[in-house]
Amino acid sequence: MTTTTTTTDSVRRAARELALSIPFGDAAYLGEQLAAHYLHRTEMAAGLGGPDRGAARALLDALTGAPLAEQVRILGDPAVRATVDGLLIGQWQPSGDRVLRLAALGPADRPPSIAPGTGIPLSGTSGAPWIWTGDRSADDPFGGVVRRLNGLHSYGLHLASPDPRALDALTAGAALLAALSPDLAASALAHVRLVGVVAGDLKDFLSLTNPWLPGAVFLSPGVLTDPWRAAEMLLHEAMHAKFIDLEHTHAVLAASYRNSDSPGIIPDWHAPERNTRWTIKRSLTVMHVYVTLAVFFSLADGGRTEAVDRSLDRAVSLHARLSEHPDQLGHAGRLFLPWIGGLIADLRS
Repeated sequence: MTTTTTTTDSVRRAARELALSIPFGDAAYLGEQLAAHYLHRTEMAAGLGGPDRGAARALLDALTGAPLAEQVRILGDPAVRATVDGLLIGQWQPSGDRVLRLAALGPADRPPSIAPGTGIPLSGTSGAPWIWTGDRSADDPFGGVVRRLNGLHSYGLHLASPDPRALDALTAGAALLAALSPDLAASALAHVRLVGVVAGDLKDFLSLTNPWLPGAVFLSPGVLTDPWRAAEMLLHEAMHAKFIDLEHTHAVLAASYRNSDSPGIIPDWHAPERNTRWTIKRSLTVMHVYVTLAVFFSLADGGRTEAVDRSLDRAVSLHARLSEHPDQLGHAGRLFLPWIGGLIADLRS
């Protein structure tokens, strides 16, 4: 990809909206909302009976009255979030108990993210996403939560340390994102605490964001062969992670919404024999990603290209289909849809 023409004002505006607008873009605002949400969920877990109550109570006591930045840091951790979510649906695990008790320790002992003492910071700073490494101790409770949930809910994918080529591509890809749009890169990656590279180059697998492990994204070595591809897929999955955070903090879907009962949306660009039917929730997050990718390709290529038009066409198609089902959306979702529609119209002008 090369920059050959001047980026239009509409692309810059869309990048700012996706990165900084409230309520759907600004990562600092969403982080604060997410911390409040999980503080409340921890309080609910602490009020339950059973062997897990003490760990949830210890974490609640430690975080009540703590600085907001500390609440955001701890309650944004994928293992902490997954453990609290699990407690509320009756899925207690000894490793989860240890995660909450470790997270409840003093600030100097709290893990910087899901990789306490291990892993590689993606951008070279402790505030960045961490890259999973395979040399983790078997006694690491945070890693234990990731391994268990990844095995249960990620189609049996196994994580491994990235090889030098994949690591270089990841690092260079993150740098490219920051160079193209510092605000958009920082806002998207703020929703990612852990980047995992799967073991082996698996057929038909490119990348995954697992709602059972919010704040974690998983990539195939096959998409980490060059910085541009790595940047695209990292941004792609980071925006899925952002949408999960939007779901947790705002009424994007109607209170009565259930995936099992969702109307099906068939992507126009899929061959009929694939028989693809997406739920309303999946269609919303994919639309969100395609608008972001249209911005990414515009910034990367310096203007309208086939990749930009393809991303916009798919976003337009999903927007039209989603507009047929307002009853499936909550208050925030009914605001989100026209907001995205405005970005699409601006990008197509």
